[in-house]
Amino acid sequence: MPSRKSRIIGLSAILLLVVIVYYVSVAFRPIHQVTQLPRHYAGHDVGHIEKKNETFLDKMSDDPVAAFTLVLVIFTGLLWWSTRTLVKDTRAATNKQLRAYLSVKIIGISKENPDAPLAVRFRIINAGVTPAIDVCRTTKISVLDYPLPRSICLVESLGSEKFVVHRGIPVIGTQIRVSPLSPEDITGIRSGHKRLYIHGSVTYKDVFDEQRYTNFCVSIVEKSFADWYESVNAGEISSLRATWHYADIHNEIS
Repeated sequence: MPSRKSRIIGLSAILLLVVIVYYVSVAFRPIHQVTQLPRHYAGHDVGHIEKKNETFLDKMSDDPVAAFTLVLVIFTGLLWWSTRTLVKDTRAATNKQLRAYLSVKIIGISKENPDAPLAVRFRIINAGVTPAIDVCRTTKISVLDYPLPRSICLVESLGSEKFVVHRGIPVIGTQIRVSPLSPEDITGIRSGHKRLYIHGSVTYKDVFDEQRYTNFCVSIVEKSFADWYESVNAGEISSLRATWHYADIHNEIS
């Protein structure tokens, strides 16, 4: 439903348009002016009536009030337009300052035993002022080429769960990969031609009812990840301190 301010601006625009149309129509409409010429008493001049057609523009040169009215209409139109632009810019600046901004930060990766899935824990953070509403997220763990080709599509279907992320209260999530890494994946990671990536998207609404999104795509830098993965599958208990690198693509916000 339009706000009161929007209705006032709309009515003002309509009124201004009506006034402009009226003055434009009057400006080019002939004004029939009748002038009585004096009768000459000497001679046989009987006098006559002269008809002169003038437009409103001609009239303004003789009538300062008409000229002032036209200038006032033009000034009012410019004032309304500048006020309207100022209101829009102010509203946009306020929204940018107060809206929610979501980002995703990786906490760590784990694999508890040979039969356990690979798990990546992450944190969804709201760096804005107001809450993010109707938050949906999708995440996936993949072994992909390094560097990523520009033509790759990393968009996945969003989950049905919706939640709210408040400022200063991050939401912790975990993404698991049930299928084990293949020998080709391990060889590619060890050689540096492939990397383990976690990627996805977070969509949400801000308090101004604008739809927003955050795309993310990060990878493990260490080639030693392949050795760690194989050691865990062999029954050894060890931890991995991974360095995460943000990819050149699929890291955008709106």
